[in-house]
Amino acid sequence: MQKNTVVWIGLLIGILILFGCTSGDGNSQNLSPLNRSTSNLSLSPGIVHLGDRVSVYYSLFVDGRLIDTNIWSLVNSSNSTNSTSSPNSSHFRPLVFNAALDGSMIPGFVQNVVGMKLNETKNFTVSPAQGYGLYDPNKVVRVDRYYEKSLYETVNRSDLIAAGMKNITKGRQVPVKQGTVFISSINGDEVVLYYLLLPGATFEINGVPQRVDSAIDDNLVRIEYDLALNQTYNLPDPRTGKLGIFRVQDKTNDSIVLDGNHFLANKSLDFQVTVLNITRGG
Repeated sequence: MQKNTVVWIGLLIGILILFGCTSGDGNSQNLSPLNRSTSNLSLSPGIVHLGDRVSVYYSLFVDGRLIDTNIWSLVNSSNSTNSTSSPNSSHFRPLVFNAALDGSMIPGFVQNVVGMKLNETKNFTVSPAQGYGLYDPNKVVRVDRYYEKSLYETVNRSDLIAAGMKNITKGRQVPVKQGTVFISSINGDEVVLYYLLLPGATFEINGVPQRVDSAIDDNLVRIEYDLALNQTYNLPDPRTGKLGIFRVQDKTNDSIVLDGNHFLANKSLDFQVTVLNITRGG
C-alpha cells in the first residue's frame, strides 16, 4: 500500500512538472505560445521566428515563369521579366526583412519563412488571398486623356510672396514646374500670370507627367496626361485624391483606363527561398 502511495505521488509530481503549476489565486497558467510574450519562450536557435530579422535568397515564379529573383545567375539562364542587367546591382543582394505581419511583406511569404532553418531551401506556394490579393474591378477607373487649360491665371500677390517671391513686377518670370510663366499684369493684390505653353512642352503636376498637345486659341491649350501604356505610376486616385499605384491598362483617343490592382493580383506565387542569416528579435 505504501509502495503504491509513493508511485502515485511520483506520477503527480511528473504531471505538475509537465503541465505547469497553478497560480496562487487558483487560476490555471495559460501555456499557449500565442498567449505568452517571447521573453518567456525558449526560442529554438537557427530557426526563423516572428520578429526576427532575416536574410534570404529568393526566386518568384508565376505560371511557371521566373518573375523576380535576387540570384544573378538565374536571370541569364531563364526567361525572366527582371529588367536589371548588372550583377553589381543592389537588387542582386540578399533580401533582408523583418519576419512580421506588418504589411511590409506579403503575409503568405512571411508565414512560410517562419519556421525555416538556417541555410534551408524551401519551395512553397502563396495563394492570391495571402499574396497580392484578389482582382477587384472596383479599382479600375477611366479618366479623360486630355483637358483644357487657360494660358492666363489670376493669383493673389500674397500667395506669391508666401512662395518666396519678393520683387513682383510686370514681365518678371515666375519659377513654377509647369513650364515658363510670366507676370502679365498687376491690379492691386491681383496678379495675372501668363503660361508660355508651346505644343510639345512637357511638365509634371503632383507627379503626373503631362504634355502640351495643341493650342486651341490664343487663350487655351489642350494638355494630355502623358502616361505610357502598361507602365505603372504613383498617381492621385481620381475618385479620392489619395496617392496610389496605378497601371495604365488601356488608352483610347479620348480616355485612359487606370488599374489600381497589383499586376500579380489573382495569381498564385511559387517561391524558392534560402535562409542565409537570422538575427533574433530583429
